[in-house]
Amino acid sequence: MKICDKCGAQMPDEALCCTNCGTPLKASQMPDQSFSFQPGGDTGVNNKALAALVLGVSGIILILVAPFLANFPALIGLIVSIIGTVYGVKARNELPVGHPNRGMATGGLICGIIGIVIGSIATICTVCVCSMAACLAVGAANSDTSFLSEYSDLFTVLFM
Repeated sequence: MKICDKCGAQMPDEALCCTNCGTPLKASQMPDQSFSFQPGGDTGVNNKALAALVLGVSGIILILVAPFLANFPALIGLIVSIIGTVYGVKARNELPVGHPNRGMATGGLICGIIGIVIGSIATICTVCVCSMAACLAVGAANSDTSFLSEYSDLFTVLFM
């Protein structure tokens, strides 16, 4: 039982203010609402939060090194970023506010979203460039040079 400092009335332990006079309780009388992390009571690092962070960062790295390798890492990076985002959302929903691994899950979620945006742009650009190259190859195979005037402006903008 708590006792009000103003009127001396007794009130239940879960009360936030005096049930008699309505005076708010002091901070020292307030119940502890904070989350306390106890390593013995928890398994430690949340695997989904760790997976979200690793997958989110890996997706961004794969997308950024794609121009130096082949075109496939950009698409793989996009897929890895999507999986990282899913794990980030699941981990954030499972962990209570104030849990130390919630920040790791948030970081994975943010990295996954960044990877999705960059990967989508890279994949769209790759498809456009490949389709333009295919059109040029088909026109060159037919010995028809009239198509070059149509694509020369686009080719100049993209590659010059």
